[in-house]
Amino acid sequence: MATYIRLAEYKSADAKEREFFNNSNRYMANEANYKIIPGKLYAYWILPEVSKAFECYTPLNQVADIKNGMSTTDNTRFVRWWYECAFGNIGIGCESAEASVVTGCKWFPYNKGGEYRKWYGNMGLVVNWKNNGQEIKKAAEGASGGRIVSQDYYFMRSVSWSKVSSGKFALRLYPTGFLFDVAGPGIFTDYEMQKYIMGVINSKISKVCLQELYPTMNYEMGQVSSFPILVKEEIKTLVSDIVEDNIQLEKQDWDTYETSWDFKKHFLINGERSLAVAYQKYLENYDARKNKISENERKLNELFLKLYSLDGKMNSDVSDDDITIIRHDLYSDITSLISYAVGCIMGRYSLIDDGVVFAGGVWNEELYSNDYRPCEYGVLPITEDQFFEVDLCTRVIDFIRVVFGEETLNDNLKFIASALKPDSFEAPKKIIRDYMFNDFFDNHYQIYQHRPIYWQLDSGKAGGFRAIVYMHRFTENTLPLVRTEFIQDLRYKYEEEMQRQKSRLEGAASTAESNAIKKDIAALDKKIVECAAYDELLNHATSSIQNYLFDLDDGVKTNYAKFLSIDGDKNSNILTVVKL
Repeated sequence: MATYIRLAEYKSADAKEREFFNNSNRYMANEANYKIIPGKLYAYWILPEVSKAFECYTPLNQVADIKNGMSTTDNTRFVRWWYECAFGNIGIGCESAEASVVTGCKWFPYNKGGEYRKWYGNMGLVVNWKNNGQEIKKAAEGASGGRIVSQDYYFMRSVSWSKVSSGKFALRLYPTGFLFDVAGPGIFTDYEMQKYIMGVINSKISKVCLQELYPTMNYEMGQVSSFPILVKEEIKTLVSDIVEDNIQLEKQDWDTYETSWDFKKHFLINGERSLAVAYQKYLENYDARKNKISENERKLNELFLKLYSLDGKMNSDVSDDDITIIRHDLYSDITSLISYAVGCIMGRYSLIDDGVVFAGGVWNEELYSNDYRPCEYGVLPITEDQFFEVDLCTRVIDFIRVVFGEETLNDNLKFIASALKPDSFEAPKKIIRDYMFNDFFDNHYQIYQHRPIYWQLDSGKAGGFRAIVYMHRFTENTLPLVRTEFIQDLRYKYEEEMQRQKSRLEGAASTAESNAIKKDIAALDKKIVECAAYDELLNHATSSIQNYLFDLDDGVKTNYAKFLSIDGDKNSNILTVVKL
């Protein structure tokens, strides 16, 4: 027997010195027990029950196949976020490599790990596996770091974890149709056993049998493979039912947001006319879902702590940090409603059909409601003040009117405005316009993982002209149309406003009023100059439009860059400058 003093969790020298004399930090351990722990770790702090589990129970790799995934050689070339690609070119749900070839699709769902999330989720990437990976296999031949392994397991349902983690360990289900990366290894067996494994390892058992033993940023195959699994037939059905419930609850949560390819429509469109009531109704559903997941996880903790003889050593409580569904706040939820409205405006979504309606392919007007048609060309301007009868802001407001009703429009606009800018006394339409002009694109850029699908045409710092264009509807006519339909018209309107302001200046009643008008005139002058320069830049790009047309398969990073640094000039940008 040997005595150990564990001070790793104390950061400062003073704390370590102080805690050195704390008996709760002292451990007595038999060094023979180290041979039991995989890797012969000097884990002197572990409980005797944990040593017993490793000694007596079955390692995970003896009840399931555990496989590492591929390394593509070049993720920039072969991996995309699903929303970058033409939706019809993504093969979702294929059951085999042969079935994937039959689809003719280029892109297929790809598990690459991701953030801490249990039960279901982290499904957003796709990989180029056209013709059973013909292009990627060729690139991997002899390439440094390229490894196409475990092909027999591609497209099979798996349970997986993120190899790179912030500390907590979690398993989640990936249904049929996924390929998987080295950062998202897979556990393969029959579905009932997969659910049992998830039940064990997503319980508090993983804390003492995995997380405390390997307190690093990486969870390797060998560490997970050795996890001790005690299978009790008499509780398998109960565990399966609880785990299945949590999978479905987490799937509902994941599909609530438009960044899921199984997204249907925005959660606030739930039959209520009042947005305030709709939001309260949704929060009640959200709380019920969260509470049910928490209750299920507590039941699993109770079952497995008792089974592993740890019920007297650890409690079964579940903290909010253990629940991995997405947190809600009013600002984010309202801006997500605005994002859905923009999707309907651009034709990505329709009020008469669920999910993505258009993301590349053949445009079909019949897929949209007569009550709310998408914009004609997939592009609309947005200005600080309303200079167009119809622009992105007016269309968002019209969306609220059509979806929630004329009679509740004013109250709903107030609700939206209070979420965007609490405690403001500005008019709701002004607050919404400010958001659309200043913040919409930035939020979209962040939510879509720096791969925006709604691009912001941007004349520069003066804010002379901005517009949102839907990437999937961009054609060789888009830029010429922006010039003739928006830019040139806006320049005339700025000139008219300039004359109006100069007339006001002549009749200014005070120095303060005069100075305010002069400030407005100076701002208008900058906008006019900026619009003129931007018009010339668009004209130049239009004259060589073939250089700026793109293939959706190339992804946002490549395609967006075509409109930055025109002719190599980093100051000649058609779009808002962002880091991709």
